[in-house]
Parts: sequence; structure tokens; C-alpha cells
Amino acid sequence: MFFFTLLLVMEGSLIFNAQALAMRIVQDTNRAIAVGIYPDSATAQAQLLTRIRTLSPTATASARIENGLAISSVRMPVGDLSRFGFFRNSESLVISASSQQLVEK
Repeated sequence: MFFFTLLLVMEGSLIFNAQALAMRIVQDTNRAIAVGIYPDSATAQAQLLTRIRTLSPTATASARIENGLAISSVRMPVGDLSRFGFFRNSESLVISASSQQLVEK
């Protein structure tokens, strides 16, 4: 019972760590959009999706510029992040990360 509990706590920790990494990737993408590193939203979205797919192969991502704001978001199924299999079949659980940043002119 102790070993099972320990694995469950480790699984949860790994999932929350993946969410923190996803948030960092989203914020980095917004910064890059805001300072003009990406020529357009499509390039930013493609780069965001490439980076986030290292964490979750079936993740979805979006990046756009709207009303002077760089807006990026990511959705990852928890099953992709499950290392020990506790949440492998939980299709309804999704981790998301999103961020907005003012675009510099």
C-alpha cells in the first residue's frame, strides 16, 4: 500500500511538473511573438506545437496576435503525461496552460 501511494504521489508530481514546463514554453513563445522573433502567428504556433509535443505527443496549441496581445495556449491530455499508468485511460482529464503578453511596437 505504501509503494502504491508513493507511485501515485510521484505520478501527480510529474504531471504538475509537465504543466509548469508547458507554461514556461507558452510564456517563451509569447515573449518571442511580442518582440518580433516570429514573422507571423502561424510560425509561432508551429514552433509552439513542436516544443510542446516533446512533452505530450497529442497536445494541441494555438498562438495568435489579437488587439495588440500575443495570446498562446496549450492543451495536453493527462494520459500523455502519465509515466506509471495511473491516468493512461483518462481521456477527459486535460492539462492546459495559457498566457497573454502585450506586443511591443
